Amino acid sequence: MKIELGTANFILNGLRGNEQEKKIAFKRLHDDLWKPLCRRLRSVERCSEEAAEDIVQETFIRVFKAAQEDRLPEPEALLSWVLIISKRIFIDKWRTNATEQADELRDATGDDNVLSAQANDVSCKEH
Repeated sequence: MKIELGTANFILNGLRGNEQEKKIAFKRLHDDLWKPLCRRLRSVERCSEEAAEDIVQETFIRVFKAAQEDRLPEPEALLSWVLIISKRIFIDKWRTNATEQADELRDATGDDNVLSAQANDVSCKEH
């Protein structure tokens, strides 16, 4: 997965531009990264296809909000920035899932020490 510097400049300048330029730039970023991000989440993080798509969708929502607030990275850091956003969303979902599973197990067993045992068994694909 790679974004050429010229492409990163085009995208970031567009995201800082008028509404039409923002649409074009966001579409380019989306078209360039949607499938590679999904593949990465499925292979590296072992997410299901549905979970990966949810994470990537949330990633692009956060990118869009950041662009609206003019909180964009330098061109050299665009790909890393998007990857960090997706990784943080993955971690948030993992934590939520681990907590929910531990709560369910605790309710079922009455054992308050289940979180540590469950944490090793929770993966993204359960979302």
